[in-house]
This record gives sequence, structure tokens and C-alpha cells, in this order.
Amino acid sequence: MKMFKFLLIFMFGLLVISTAGAVSSKSKPLQIKLSEVMSEITVGQFLAMDIDRLSKNQSVKVNWLQRSVIRIAQKKFSKRVSNGKLRASTALFSKSASGQSNNPNIDGLWALLFGSTGFLFAFLGPLAILTLPMAIAAIVLGIIGIKKDQNSTMAIIGLVLGGVTIFLLFLAVVIILSVFA
Repeated sequence: MKMFKFLLIFMFGLLVISTAGAVSSKSKPLQIKLSEVMSEITVGQFLAMDIDRLSKNQSVKVNWLQRSVIRIAQKKFSKRVSNGKLRASTALFSKSASGQSNNPNIDGLWALLFGSTGFLFAFLGPLAILTLPMAIAAIVLGIIGIKKDQNSTMAIIGLVLGGVTIFLLFLAVVIILSVFA
């Protein structure tokens, strides 16, 4: 998704820069901040853009790959608008348009899920082999969640569950080795 977003920004940058130079060749080059222009374009304006007409008029030089990327993006946004998941008046590069999560505590949630699943797997025989990776993921996501999330409660719980799971796994290995030694 990040690569897709980067390509979209790149295409619009080319579009803005090339159309600005095509208006008047005698004037000074127009100084445009791409971030300001991109934040002003709405999803509806992007869907209304006809890249074939622009490239035929030669106001914008767009190769076939760039046209394909823009068409695919227009189809994806069109589906989201028709399904009611996105409004046409939304800024194109807002979090809701780009498909990013609106949950400010997503890392903590994942830490909690990995921590509790890893703890559960420790007691389920054959699935115990998945305990260590789940616990490590819970600890890493818990640390990230404590730093980034708005409410770090889930991240702390996930971190603790991951730590307890690793401790129990270590304890089980020590007990098994002492029995067989």
C-alpha cells in the first residue's frame, strides 16, 4: 500500500509540474509545494481526472505504466466510494482515503492478541511450538505500542503476557531438562 501511495504522489507531482510549465513558457517557473497541492485534491477530483485525454492533448507526458497505475487507483477509489466506505469530498491523501486504520491503539491491540494467543498455545501440546514466536511478537509490538499508541493499556498487557509466556516456556524447558538429565 505504501508503494501504491508513493506512485500516486509521484504521478500527481509529474502532472502538476508538467501542466504548470505548459501554461506559459515565458514566465518564471512556478514554485509549487507538492504536499500542499496533494492535500487539496479530493477523491472526487481524482476520479474525474481523465488521464488519456490529458496525455493526448500533450499537456502531460504520461507513459503506459503511469496511466495503468492511475486507472487502477481510480477503480479502487471508485469501489470504495460506491460502497459508501469513502466520501468523494475526502482529501485524497487523508488516513481514511489511504486505507490506514483509524484505531490509534492498533499496535497495543496486536500485542494483546499475540500475547494472549501465545500464552494459550503454551498449554495446547503440539501448538506450543508457536509459543515463542507469538511471545516475541507480543513483546516487540508491546514496546512499539507503548511508544506510539494514545492509550498504552493494551500494549502493556500484551507486553506482560509475552514476558510471562517466555518465562513459562523457559521454566518448562528447565524442568524438562532436569527430569531427563
